[in-house]
Amino acid sequence: MKRKIPKEYKLKKGWFLNKEFYVNKRVHIPRKNTEPLVKFAVEYIKRNKKRVVCADIGTGMGAIAISLILRSSFIKKVFATDIYSGAISVTRENIRKYNLKNKVIVKKGDLLKPIKNEKIDIIIANLPHASKEIFKKKKYLLFEHKKATLAGESGLEILESFLKQLSKDKYLKQISGIFLKISPTKKEESVKLIEKYLPNSNIKIKKDYERKNRFLIIQ
Repeated sequence: MKRKIPKEYKLKKGWFLNKEFYVNKRVHIPRKNTEPLVKFAVEYIKRNKKRVVCADIGTGMGAIAISLILRSSFIKKVFATDIYSGAISVTRENIRKYNLKNKVIVKKGDLLKPIKNEKIDIIIANLPHASKEIFKKKKYLLFEHKKATLAGESGLEILESFLKQLSKDKYLKQISGIFLKISPTKKEESVKLIEKYLPNSNIKIKKDYERKNRFLIIQ
């Protein structure tokens, strides 16, 4: 049976938190089930009532970074990192669309490395988290950028790399909150990795719109 190309790639448009974004085949299509990640972060920042600097790690098309700025006046700026030039290009296009070049700062590189000299208060990350098994099983993923979706054999390789970088003192001393999207099928394994690399952390598990355990908040 012939597979259909997702409408977002045909239209070169995707929607996230009721905002329109430019997309192409170099980035992952924005997902409705990612939206609570932004909402949880914004609610946390609002409760603390402090001006903060955020980082969106593995920004892809930039929807999370841009949405954070649009939804909270407490956020001074967001650093958006990605290792892939194609994703950086799409993010910059969306930054221009919303005229946020002074608010969303794009950095190319591996996870946290591009911001190692920046003072970051809050980290938000929707990292690739599909295992090889899931990637093959969910046929719709075959249309999307493999590197934006696949995270090794287990689906945890990129999360572990992120946590290894994060475990260095220079990051942890200043960060007050970390908001992660994970695979609901890898909740226990993800929590164990966090406990391994960030042993004194307080971890909260949050659900998506379908009541699946899809988000972790680390404090």
